[in-house]
Amino acid sequence: MLCRLCKGQCDSVDSISRDDLVWVYRFNLGLDIDDLLPEFTRVHLVGCGVCGLRFFEPHLAGTEEFYRRLQGFEWYYLETRPEFARSAAYTSQKVVLEVGSGRGAAVPHLRPREYVGLEMSGEAARRARADGIDVRRQSISQHAVERPGHYDVVCAFQVLEHIPDVQEFIQSCVKCLRPSGTLIFSVPSLDSFIARSPNNALNLPPHHAVWWSERALRFVPECVGVELVDVIHHELEEVHYRWYARIMAEKWLADLIRFRVRPTVDRRSSYRRLSRISGRIARLTERRLRGKRPLPAGHTVTAVYRRKEGN
Repeated sequence: MLCRLCKGQCDSVDSISRDDLVWVYRFNLGLDIDDLLPEFTRVHLVGCGVCGLRFFEPHLAGTEEFYRRLQGFEWYYLETRPEFARSAAYTSQKVVLEVGSGRGAAVPHLRPREYVGLEMSGEAARRARADGIDVRRQSISQHAVERPGHYDVVCAFQVLEHIPDVQEFIQSCVKCLRPSGTLIFSVPSLDSFIARSPNNALNLPPHHAVWWSERALRFVPECVGVELVDVIHHELEEVHYRWYARIMAEKWLADLIRFRVRPTVDRRSSYRRLSRISGRIARLTERRLRGKRPLPAGHTVTAVYRRKEGN
């Protein structure tokens, strides 16, 4: 099996049955997705030995109805993210394209001179336009044909992990940039605590298709015509303190008793007992994070690239 980024050889890391995938969404979110999934036996998490990218095969695309159900959770489209503010240094008073813009929540933080958002959710795009934000229901590949070389900055926050054909997607983003334009991607970090968090439904298909590490982000210039400017690991956010503390307690306990936690879905009663004990420890230890500086690396990593001249 070939990597979706670098076309290197990939090997299986783990696999999930259809029943397990249905279970984890019910267990984690109280969300029934059985009617939204195609018929299949197992989906495999595979890893590339060349660039470090991990992705799920076969790809299970989230339907419009799937994302409509997720939008029922108030937290799904956050009004602010740490990567919004950090990206303002590149986007302020620039001509900006945001891919996967949702309702356009990033706009006040990015402070662009001119802004266009692309969003495949019809409901999110409608809400953005109702607020006077130019969000279009259009793919990046279509937009690249209409507006090649038009933008100073192309950004995608918490989007790249949903995209199966990552090389094609990134190339379309680059086509929209003027020479020396800036490309910004923010993704959940495989180098963070979430890599040790099984039963995390939103990090699994049909929501997430790809797991990104810093190694994979640094490999992007080998595959498309960009050069790396910076990689930023955002610090742990307060909303994730309890989650982080539980995962760290879980890691400590698992290492102590030599228990191997599965990377995707773990329904074993032994893991559930481990997780319950870790949760009790976390209630005591998370308070140590309050006021601690520097904080550990958090959920998100941002990579900044520059389009090469002549590409």
